[in-house]
Amino acid sequence: MSKKKFARRQLSKTDPDTAPVSKQKPATSPYHSMAYWFVALLLVLPVIFSRQAQDPAITPRYILLSIFVAVFALFFYVFQRTESRMPYPPLVKYIFLIGLALVAWSLVCLFFSVNPTAGFYEILRQLLNLIVLFLVTEMVAGSQETTLRICKIFVVVALVQSFVGILQFYDIAFKELPGANAKPFGLMANRNLFGSAQAFVIPFVLFVLYIGSQKWKYVSGVALFSLIISLIISQTRAAWLAALAILLVSVVLVVIFSPDNRKKWILGSVVAVVTIILVAFLLISTDKDGVLSQQVKERAASLVNAASDSTQSIENANDRLGIWKKTTELVRDHPIIGVGPSNWKLNILSYGSAGLSWSGGYFVPDRVHNVYLQMTAETGFPGLILYMLFWVLIAVAGFKVMMKPVSEKQRIQVILMVSGLAAFATDSMFSFPTERIEHMLYVMLMAGFILGNFIANSKPAAATSRMPAWLPLSVVFIALLNGIMGVKKHRFEKNLNYAIAYENENRFQEMMEYTEAGKNSWVNVDQVGISLQAKAGIAYRAQKNYPTALEQMNLAMKYNPNSPMVYNNLGTIYTEMNDYKKAIPYYEKALYLAPDFDIVKKNLAFNYYSVGNYKGAIKTLEKVKIDGDEFLVNMLNDARIKASALP
Repeated sequence: MSKKKFARRQLSKTDPDTAPVSKQKPATSPYHSMAYWFVALLLVLPVIFSRQAQDPAITPRYILLSIFVAVFALFFYVFQRTESRMPYPPLVKYIFLIGLALVAWSLVCLFFSVNPTAGFYEILRQLLNLIVLFLVTEMVAGSQETTLRICKIFVVVALVQSFVGILQFYDIAFKELPGANAKPFGLMANRNLFGSAQAFVIPFVLFVLYIGSQKWKYVSGVALFSLIISLIISQTRAAWLAALAILLVSVVLVVIFSPDNRKKWILGSVVAVVTIILVAFLLISTDKDGVLSQQVKERAASLVNAASDSTQSIENANDRLGIWKKTTELVRDHPIIGVGPSNWKLNILSYGSAGLSWSGGYFVPDRVHNVYLQMTAETGFPGLILYMLFWVLIAVAGFKVMMKPVSEKQRIQVILMVSGLAAFATDSMFSFPTERIEHMLYVMLMAGFILGNFIANSKPAAATSRMPAWLPLSVVFIALLNGIMGVKKHRFEKNLNYAIAYENENRFQEMMEYTEAGKNSWVNVDQVGISLQAKAGIAYRAQKNYPTALEQMNLAMKYNPNSPMVYNNLGTIYTEMNDYKKAIPYYEKALYLAPDFDIVKKNLAFNYYSVGNYKGAIKTLEKVKIDGDEFLVNMLNDARIKASALP
């Protein structure tokens, strides 16, 4: 061995600076563990369903999220005593205080509502969303590296949700998934909300496309392409506008705040637009049945008011405008307190339904399809101001990070999250994303990314401290309350569904058993204002137990004082008791609420005839088709004879 080789070997043995060092994995902080918990939540939440619930996605996912929050807070802040970034900068304190003020104001409004119990779920949900925002903010403030891991899992979520929706739309697979309307509804049980969910995922996917490794850039590129396809086939105008908001807002913010990325971002946006046009053209040109082609063209044209008045999309738009108009009237009557959370559906019918889809009595409005109008209607202008201020201040925190980021990566991340909030704001004008569990989780992650980065950049965030013991315990308590509410809500919905099924089969004994089993003090009406008491009244009436039937129907009227179905059934109970004079006012009220409710017209005409009001019977029957109904035809003819004989 040469002297040089011998010296080199001896040096490697004795010199600590040149000694080989074994690779060690970096220690995992509690914040990285938190990120893994959220990764698991994002993967599991969208695949949870219950066919027994009224909406197969809402209640089971609500229960899961409540359990997640309770266990998360217990594990990290009670057992592990993870350090907090508190005290927060003043801006962040104001944001959470305003969020709590909105909850408190909603509770005040609830005390003045016709059905306070109906709003319990909404208020608990507001608190749960605020807690999720708090937990995400804490995680990101503790370690900004956690955000990329969560964004990567969103790439996986985007791929899964997109392929489920695409395969479902073309009847290849996932056809048996529960859903409420036309396909594709993917994993969201609703086509419109499937489109919204796809739009809300885009900012996270774009961040991975911007900062990820070469492998992740390819994967996120495929995810973005699949999102484009699923957004187009969702045929959801609100989701299209939300995606457009992400594109425009991100371009504007990059141009203003990130000179280094201007050219690349603008070029990427142009490529995205061209890709969207080409994909849309390809999907339409290969549409053999022409259904997708027609619907996409109609919805795209309706965005610029260029579609024919005969199209279904315009009919839907006109109906929505009618809802907005009625809601505006309601707001004028209740500008300060509103009608109470979740009480819009219990009040809106009192403003009439002529010319709208629910005038026939078979459908009832469940949502305004405009979060801002619904917020104003239910909590007044103070509620709307608090709600808007909450989101505006989060955006302000985002702008502060954009102006003074610690890195360009952080700036782009916050730009994309603010763009995502712009998409949420846009979608809220035409849809109801605040109702969905996964939608609000996505939005709270965006907001938490912004606030966490803002705290990390602020000087007070340099020192950490123990979180006050009462805070995590309060979080656990509120999460458990939400969990109990979820279980109660699921039980209510399950028994209501069984009661309706047995009603359709005229099995009234079983129907009565399920209505009694589902009653609880936490939930008393469903999404469209139907109560178990109303169904119980029908069951007792069918068994000729009229006193109990009246008792149940009067309770149902108390819970929903503007239900045509309840008034029709009250009239029917009195009709079967041969008390026609008492029945008539209930039928008249039902007809006022639903002027095209043909069953009510026939019932009212019979009662008019029975008390000798032949002109009223004639006038009512002339407004409804009775061809083929021998009983009503004979009654009309007899009423005409008797009316002509009157002086």
